[in-house]
Amino acid sequence: MRQRLKPLGRKELGRYLRHYRKRAGLSAREVAAHLGYADQQSVYNVESGKTSLSIERLYEALSIYGVDPDEAFTEPFEEVDNPSKAKRRGSVRENELRKVFADLDNENQRIVLRVARGLLAGQSESSGEDRHMPL
Repeated sequence: MRQRLKPLGRKELGRYLRHYRKRAGLSAREVAAHLGYADQQSVYNVESGKTSLSIERLYEALSIYGVDPDEAFTEPFEEVDNPSKAKRRGSVRENELRKVFADLDNENQRIVLRVARGLLAGQSESSGEDRHMPL
């Protein structure tokens, strides 16, 4: 028997969408461009619950975020709605990277570190910045 879900209000929906956007590593500006909005403020307005979102745009946003519509909005709202707690635990992507890295043997960990450092070096050279990421 399928569990019946409670309808989400605009603010709750917006918080889930912000959660999915950040988990996908996308900026509001990038999402605005994908959705055809004039600027990122439109995305912020949806995420704060100030404006609503058509069902078509909702499905489009979920697609951009890599979220299966059948799996969307199933996470406990407390996890989505508590940014300070999430900051203490680290981002979903960061936690996933830590887990995957920890599961690798020593040789593969060394390879991953070399590749990551090479990517960072290439990034800083192309952007003209000196970026360092503790690994």
